[in-house]
Amino acid sequence: MDIQAIIKKFFNKQGSLDVQAGLTWDDSGISMALTRGMTGDTPRVEVFQHVPWKEEVGRSLVLVELAKNHQALRVPYVYCLDMESYSLFPNDAADVPLSELAQAMKWAVRDRLDFSVEEALVDCFFIPDTIRVAASRKVYVAAARKSDVQKYLDVIRPTRLELKAVEVTELALNNIAAFLPESGKGLALLYFPPVGDWGCLLVCRGGLLYLARRIAVMSKDAMELGIDPGRTLASDVQRSLNYAESNFFNQPVEILYLIAVPEVDQLLRDSLATHLNVRLKTLHLDFLFQTAPPGDPVTFIRGLPALGAALRSVEATE
Repeated sequence: MDIQAIIKKFFNKQGSLDVQAGLTWDDSGISMALTRGMTGDTPRVEVFQHVPWKEEVGRSLVLVELAKNHQALRVPYVYCLDMESYSLFPNDAADVPLSELAQAMKWAVRDRLDFSVEEALVDCFFIPDTIRVAASRKVYVAAARKSDVQKYLDVIRPTRLELKAVEVTELALNNIAAFLPESGKGLALLYFPPVGDWGCLLVCRGGLLYLARRIAVMSKDAMELGIDPGRTLASDVQRSLNYAESNFFNQPVEILYLIAVPEVDQLLRDSLATHLNVRLKTLHLDFLFQTAPPGDPVTFIRGLPALGAALRSVEATE
């Protein structure tokens, strides 16, 4: 059973198209975002909250309580997987009908998985090809263990909330990038979550994701040795931006949003600004929020995948 078949078991078409909620969680707690006006040009974020898990209370009950508190029991939900729970890599698209593509790609990438292909859930999305017509279209393939995805679904199922889709972090962040002022020209995002071993670099334009790369978090040992993490990272980032320029945009990417908790931002920003041929910006999304965004940067950054999930286009699955 593929990921779409699993999700379909929980799918309920009675939800409103104008409102949508996004969820993500880790061991610290659950993040939720709720957006309204999804059928308009600019939705509004009505809820953006992170709540810790409660001792001796099941995660499903915490989720239901959160939904009740925001009168969000009957809205469609999109769950965003954290980057540690799946792999993402580019590959030539199989020459099959679109309805068969995910299953075909599952077997095409089996040698790149670190677990049995029989245990894999695979989905994919096309990489835009704007400058030239490639001999074969390329896709990004997202692959996760069935058991890892199922444990998230097992939290949602008892709540009877309407699960509309499962998103990956890179696409969730791309949903946010679509509303940034530089979206029409093209921009890059460099995102480091508060926990985990991986961040990601994205290059986006006009709501489309052209490039996604995983970026390893700099180890404490390396920093203690006096290695400049920004300079080390800059060369990898610049190569990716040059690739996007030559293969997709035919013009340089001029803006990079650095999204990281304050201590990581402090380590990287000045050095990246020195060694990259881009202008670094800080992510401000006040224009999307009905009230002020959370003042705690860790809460804000931790919840961004949930916000991106809530901003997933309503046309994607309707």
